[in-house]
Amino acid sequence: MYFNGCSSICVNGNIVARTAQYSIEEVEVAIATVDLEQIRSYRNMIRSRTLRAASSPQYPRVDLDWAISQPKIMAPPSPSFPWVYHTPEEEILLGPACWLWDYLRRSGQGGYFLPLSGGVDSTSTAVLVYSMCILVVQGVSRGDENVLRDVRRVTGDSGYTPTDPQVLSCLDLEFIIHICLGTVQSGTSNMLYGQ
Repeated sequence: MYFNGCSSICVNGNIVARTAQYSIEEVEVAIATVDLEQIRSYRNMIRSRTLRAASSPQYPRVDLDWAISQPKIMAPPSPSFPWVYHTPEEEILLGPACWLWDYLRRSGQGGYFLPLSGGVDSTSTAVLVYSMCILVVQGVSRGDENVLRDVRRVTGDSGYTPTDPQVLSCLDLEFIIHICLGTVQSGTSNMLYGQ
C-alpha cells in the first residue's frame, strides 16, 4: 500500500509550506517561519474564542528580553501561497509510479517483466514505468543518495548514475523493463508479428 504525502504548515488559514503529494523520497520535511503574534491576534479576532477565553482563568505573562533566533536577526514569516491540486491525469501518472518504485526497491528485484501485446493495458503499464523512471532521475539529480543507492542496486551497476529516464528504462539495456513480444498468451502480438 502506498500513501500519498502532502503534509502542510498552515498559519491562520493560509498555506505557508507543504511537502509533495507524490514523492519517492523516504522522508520529506516542510519548514516555515511563523510569527506567533500574528496567530495570537488572529485568534483574538474570533468572537467565540474571545468570549470563551475571557471566562477562563488568566495565566501570568512574563516578558523576556530574549529571542529564540540569533540576536538582531529577524526572519520574516514565510509567505503564503495558493494550494495547487493535481489533475486526475497527473494523479494517475504519479501515484502508481511512486508505488512501482517503492515496490521495486523493497522487493529486491531487478526490474519489471512486461509482455507487450500492443493493447492499451500493456502500453499504459509501460507509460507508468516510464513515469517512475522520470521520478527516479529527478530524485538523483536533486542529490538524493537513497534513490541513487536503490537504483544502483536495482540495475546491478554500482557506478551507474541515471541522467535520462529513457536510458534508465531502455529496452536494449533492460535495466527496468524486461519485455517480451509475441507470446502464445497474446493473440494480438502473435498476429502483429506473424508468429
